[in-house]
Order: sequence, then structure tokens, then C-alpha cells
Amino acid sequence: MHHNMVSIRSTRTRPATRNKVHQNADLKPDRPIVYARKSSELDDQQAASHERQLRDLKEIIGRDGFEIEQIPGYQESQSTKDPGRPFFNEMMARIESGDLNVLYTHEISRLCRNMIDGGRLIHALQTGQIRRLVTHQRTYLPGDNTILIAVEACASTEEVRTLIRRVNSSIANKHAKGQFPGKAPIGYLNDVFGVKGDRRILPDPERFEIVQGLWRKLLTGAYTLKQLHREVKAMGLTTQRYGKIGGGVLNYSGLYAMFYNPFYCGLYQWAGTVHQGSHTPMITVADFERAQELIARPARPRPHLQKPATDVVPYRGGLVCCGTCGCTITAETHAKTNKAGEVRRFVYLRCTKKRGACPERYLPLVEFERQATAFLETLTLPDSIAEWTLRQLREENQYEQRAQEQALAQIQGSITRNESAKKRLADLLIERRIDEAEYDERRTELIERSLILAESLERHTGRSNRWLEEVEGAFFFCRSLKSRFESGTPEEKRAILEIVGSNRRIQGKKLFIQPDELFATVRAGNENGKWLPLLEYVRKTARQDARAFTQICQSINGITLPGIQ
Repeated sequence: MHHNMVSIRSTRTRPATRNKVHQNADLKPDRPIVYARKSSELDDQQAASHERQLRDLKEIIGRDGFEIEQIPGYQESQSTKDPGRPFFNEMMARIESGDLNVLYTHEISRLCRNMIDGGRLIHALQTGQIRRLVTHQRTYLPGDNTILIAVEACASTEEVRTLIRRVNSSIANKHAKGQFPGKAPIGYLNDVFGVKGDRRILPDPERFEIVQGLWRKLLTGAYTLKQLHREVKAMGLTTQRYGKIGGGVLNYSGLYAMFYNPFYCGLYQWAGTVHQGSHTPMITVADFERAQELIARPARPRPHLQKPATDVVPYRGGLVCCGTCGCTITAETHAKTNKAGEVRRFVYLRCTKKRGACPERYLPLVEFERQATAFLETLTLPDSIAEWTLRQLREENQYEQRAQEQALAQIQGSITRNESAKKRLADLLIERRIDEAEYDERRTELIERSLILAESLERHTGRSNRWLEEVEGAFFFCRSLKSRFESGTPEEKRAILEIVGSNRRIQGKKLFIQPDELFATVRAGNENGKWLPLLEYVRKTARQDARAFTQICQSINGITLPGIQ
């Protein structure tokens, strides 16, 4: 909003015929004021700008013997559908006090579109506080019939109400189609070329996969928001430009807001109500809930793979700890020159001793990897056992197919009934048998149920084949543990040690690793020759607790190793 006030000064001698109009009985001079208003709100987006309004008034003001640049003026950018405009109130207060008495404005709708401001304006004109109200098209005087102003004010008020009804109807129509009636968040685009009233929100071909990748990294729990924001800045991820807004690199608060927005799991909120969107989601509702837990607590990422600067870096950064004092084990290189003048380099692992003196001695990297190879050999699954176990599981999987088909039929039936309930609920609202509050509450419940059923349908579709494929991938990895470690790069070796176990420590120059349950079961079979526990373990975790086993397999297959996709 702009407020421009200058002194009043006439620029020429007024004709005698005009002086009779410009002066009242007590011969007080004209004290003019110019008021211009525009609004950026929906009901006034097509309004003339301040410059256009002032340009149209300039000639009229000049004919009355003034220059527009020397008249005090108010320029306001606020809707008139509700009372309470600060500059309008200030101007009317000066008119009512007698400080001003001639009002120039482009049209009546620039002054008022509500009955409170309209009544105040009419009263000031009827009582002579406004000597003349001059618009672009006509002049209003105290002796004129004020019904004309009242009609114009009422027409403007009704126009606002009509526009509001149209906007609300349009928004309700978009909600019914699952279309978010606002600007698409980063990763998506508004379909500006679609049919008006049916414009969808589409994946942004430049940003969708990038933003989805940020979600996936957050969900691993291995990244803080600060780390993710550094990646955002490094890749130069910019927001979508809307006019003069946007186009800059996504800032930290914008990244936080992105991870807090349910739009990315297929939902959106509007006026406090949750709606199911028709746009393509990036993540599931369960993933979104997990993300809220991750960003709500202080982030403490677990160690993860980093690009090494030297050949010893992969064994730093928390891979192994000291079994005596609990400090991190680090790696360092020592160079020695032999009698022939050749420089030889030796890598050692040692305790960082950050908590004080520690009796643990250096362990050569060669010895560390020899012990790791021997440990992995005990976890390697024999080919014959892997084939036998998979054969048993494939036979059982055939029986599961039938149960799977029945479960899918039940879910499809529930989805159909839920959609019918949505339609009945809408009919109840139309028939006014329920109010809007009850409608919103019950509709939110039905939307949430729709998402749960959709996720259940996706989870069950091909579930039996999916877990069997995951078992095959895990077994393929277990069958070649030792050879993979021996031929792998330093990064691959570190990845393998992270996958197979936890509580990795060095004590007395010996490596100790607590194998995870899958690998512990394989080791027990190698020691006692009994492999039924492995079959039972896979049955239990992959069939009864498919989510837990999927996470195990994903941790294996999520590492980029030769032969693992």
C-alpha cells in the first residue's frame, strides 16, 4: 500500500462560473483528495491499476483547476468486500472533520463494496461533508438522489458475493475430482494448458525424481535435514517460478515444509479438511508418517557409505569400535623405506583414544581383512542348501497363490463399498440430512480408509511372488559372501561388513562381529549341519512378518555390488 500526501495548490485562476460551484455558502475553498485502490485478491484481479485510475482522473482534475501531482492522495491495495481499510478510514476521518471536502475516485466500487463503508460515504455526501464526489463517469452532489450511490454499492456488494459463490463452487468441484486448487509444490506442476476448471497437477519432469530421491534418503534415517539441504544446494534444486515468485534454490525452511506436506503421499489439506488427491504420489502414507517421526526428533544419522579420499577411509567413520574403551577405530598409513630405497606403505587400524589412554595395539589392515574373510566364510550359504531351501519355498508358494486371490477379492469388495459410502454421504449432504461439519468428519474417515485399502491392495498384489524373489536375491548374496569380499573394492568390503552384522569391534587384535539373524542362522547350519532352522526362519520372517524380511533384503539389495540389483 502506498500513501502519498502533498500540499494543495491551484495552478490557474478558476473561471467565475466554476467558482460558484466550487464554493459553498461560507465560501470555504475546495480541498480535494484523490483515492485509488486495487486488489490482488480473486474478486478484483482484473481491476485497473493505480496508474490507470490516476491517468483517467488527471484530465477531470485538470478541468477543475488542479494538477493531480499537487493533490493529496491515497493509494491502497486491499479488497473492499470487508470494512476496515486503514487508508479509507483515515481519509473518511479527515473528510468528517472538515479537513477535506472534494473526493476524486475512478468509480464507486473503488470506494466501497460493503454496506458499512457505503453508508458512511452516503452520509458524508448527504450532510455536505463531501462537496463533490467525482468519478470517471459522473459527479455526485449533496442535492442528488443518493439512491444511485446506494444501488451501485449494493450492486458491487452482490457482485462480490456472487464471485465468492462461484469460487467456492469451483473449489468444491475440484475437491470432488481430487484436484488441489492451489499452486503445486516443488516436484509437481500445474497443468496450465488443460481445460479450465479441470486442470490437474502433474509430475514435474525436471524435479519429480530429484525430490522423490530426497524423500527416500530421509526415510533411510541416515541423513539429517542439514545434510539433505547441502545436497539441495550442491545440485542447485530450484523452486518453480510463478510470476515474480519462486525460481530460487530451495532453502532450508522450504525443505522442511516439503517434508511436512502430506501432498507427497497423495493427500492435501484445504480449509482444515483432508482431501484425497488424484495426483501421482511420491511416497505412501506409512512413509509419510515415518518421515514425520524422523524430522520431529533430533537427527542422529547412522554411519553410511561415503566416497573415500584414500584407500583407508572406508574403514573409518564408525565401521568398527574399540572393544576395550568403546572409541571409534580409525585407519592410518605408515610409510617405510627399505635398504633399496623403495617406499612401502602399510595400513593399520587403531583406537582413536578419544576417552583417554587405551591398551589396544595397532592391527594391520591385512590381518583385519584376513579375519573378516574367515568370519564371512562361516556365513556363506552352500549352493546345495540354497537350492533345497528355495525348492521348498517355491512349492509352498503355489498354495499361497490361491489365498492371495481370495484376499485381493475381499479388498476389492471393501474398496467398492467404501466408494459407495462416499456417494451416499454426498447425497445426505445435498438432501440436508447432515450438516457440513458431520460431512467433513465422516468424509475424512472414508478418505483415510480409501488410502489404507489402496495400500493394502498394492501390498497384496503379487505379494507371494515378491517375497520369494527377495529370498532368492538374499540367498544369491549369501552364497558368495567370501568371494565378494576377497575381490571387492574397499567400499564394497565395508558395505558387506555393514550388512552382515552389528556391534563390530576389535579387542586384543581380534575382530568380533555379531551377525544379524539371517546370517546367524546360516552360520549355525554350517556348524551343526542342521538346515531346517533356516527354512523355518525364512517362513516366519518372509511370510508372517513380510515387512521385516523385506527390510533385511532391501538392506542387502540396496547396496550397489556386482550381481546385486
